[in-house]
Amino acid sequence: RTGGDPLVRLTEHCAPRRMLLLLDNCEHVIGAAAALADHLLAHCPQLTVIATSREPLGVPGEFVRPVDPLPDPMALRLLAERG
Repeated sequence: RTGGDPLVRLTEHCAPRRMLLLLDNCEHVIGAAAALADHLLAHCPQLTVIATSREPLGVPGEFVRPVDPLPDPMALRLLAERG
């Protein structure tokens, strides 16, 4: 099926399924990411959302898990391996 509101189509797809949705780098679009997560969680009872962001989304039921930066030696090694 093509066309239609993408949010409606996504909700229809996710609602009957047990799913995990990962939203990455949400700080750049925090309002939109929060609205999306809030809508989907309200309409998709089996959906779990994990969002990465430098700030909380502020949606009901949110659990914030701070993650410390890598120690310098590990960060430099990772950068060298991927650079």
